[in-house]
Amino acid sequence: MGRRRQRPVRAQSVTIMLTPQVIPFTAIVVTFNEAGRLRACLDSLRVCEQIIAVDLGSSDHSVEIAREFGAEVVTHPRVPIGEFVLPKVVPHARHDWILRFDPDEIFDEQLAAEISRTICEHPAAAMIRLPHQYYFIGVPLRTTVWGGVNHINRVFHRDRVNFVPHVHNAVVAKSGYSIENADVEGHHAVQHYWVESFSQLFEKHRRYIQLEGPTRLAKGEHFTWWGLMTESGYSLYYGLFRKRGVLGGWRGFFLSFFYSWYIAMGKLSLRSTERKTDRRDKENDRA
Repeated sequence: MGRRRQRPVRAQSVTIMLTPQVIPFTAIVVTFNEAGRLRACLDSLRVCEQIIAVDLGSSDHSVEIAREFGAEVVTHPRVPIGEFVLPKVVPHARHDWILRFDPDEIFDEQLAAEISRTICEHPAAAMIRLPHQYYFIGVPLRTTVWGGVNHINRVFHRDRVNFVPHVHNAVVAKSGYSIENADVEGHHAVQHYWVESFSQLFEKHRRYIQLEGPTRLAKGEHFTWWGLMTESGYSLYYGLFRKRGVLGGWRGFFLSFFYSWYIAMGKLSLRSTERKTDRRDKENDRA
């Protein structure tokens, strides 16, 4: 009787799913009389293992709401923008990776896994930019420089950044480290309820304008009238046409002109800062 012929054994393919390491986060939220928005913000940040609420002297129920959500409350003197508290508050964080949020922002928990994946794929990352959707008086913006989904720095590694007193860019990656984007679908973007009234819009940006001069001077910029006209003029063109403000109804037109006005005021703030600096230098020379 002959040998039974053995059938060849087919190799079975095995798919191994690699789950990215789960990164623990500390969330820092700076608040000043933001009780109306703070609850939704803190509720969205429950995915973080630690939440630090920095109160700048609120007279509403912000502190009580923060404690209700288990946040560690730190008091700090009033500052023009929330980023200025970071050098004193970051040492309170228990984790290296920090989410820096405003009370008018709502975090999507789907972003947590994407942030962890981005960090694991880029071991030299210092900062992660999150997709943001701006809302103006309750309406998501589709046009102007604030329209659509924009990536904004909101996550950083405590040891890989420097803190500088600059408006809009107070956290800077150290040399040798990178800035990465967390890419998810637009409906998972951070919901940023940026402005709820015209008075809030101008109050907020008046504070920014005061910081524009020192920031621009520190970056080596110098004031010229030609620079004011060309930069503000191009900003208007950019907002209306490149960012389709003309298609955004009255909001598109208003915010495009507002952006141009803000740029012009920032240049004038630089001029004022330069003149104050020159006077101070002359006084020091005479002393």
